[in-house]
Amino acid sequence: AAGDTIGLRKYTLEGALENRAFSSRYVRFTQIGDPSVIGEAQMQSIVATIAKHNKDFCGANNGIKIIGFIHGWRQADHWKPYLMASVDSLEEADEAIDAGWRPAVHLPEGDYGKSVKTPKGRSILLCPHSLQGEHKRKMTPDCNACGWCSVENTQYQFGIALVSHPQEATSDDHRLIGRFNNWRVDRGLSRLAH
Repeated sequence: AAGDTIGLRKYTLEGALENRAFSSRYVRFTQIGDPSVIGEAQMQSIVATIAKHNKDFCGANNGIKIIGFIHGWRQADHWKPYLMASVDSLEEADEAIDAGWRPAVHLPEGDYGKSVKTPKGRSILLCPHSLQGEHKRKMTPDCNACGWCSVENTQYQFGIALVSHPQEATSDDHRLIGRFNNWRVDRGLSRLAH
C-alpha cells in the first residue's frame, strides 16, 4: 500500500539524505560490506543521488562527500574516485598506490608513531583516532570532522593506517557511525545492498 512505500522510503539512500543531520559531511560506505559488488551503473546512480542532495537548507553547497573503503579494489576501478583501497599490509599498500588508489592499511596493535613507511618508502599516516588509547581517543576528531579518508578531499593524497586496539574495543567502537552525526545516511545506504 502507499503507506508502506512512504514508510520504507526512510530506508533508502534518498530518504537518508533527506533526513540527515545538518552537520553530516559524508556518506559512509562502511555498513554495506565490500562495495566491489556494486557495479559501475549502480555506483553512478548512488553518486548522482548524493550530488542531488549536496545543498544545505539555505541552498549553499555543503560539500557532502563519500567516505569508505573497498577490499575488492583490484576488480572495481570505477570506485577509485570515491573509496580507499582496503589493504592488509604495507606491501599491499604499495601495490594499491602503484595502481592509482589511496590505501587504507590495517595494522596490528603496536606503537607506530604518527606515520609508517611502505617498502617503497611512501608515508602512510595513522588515522588520528588510531593514534592514542581509548581514554585519549575521545579527544581526537571523528570521521565526520576529520575527512582524511575521503578520496574526494583532494588536499589529502596520502595513505591512512588504521591500528587495531583489540583489548580496548568496546561495543561503541563497532558503532562509531552513531557518534558521527551521519548514521542516517549510512543506514539508508546499507539498504541498497539488500
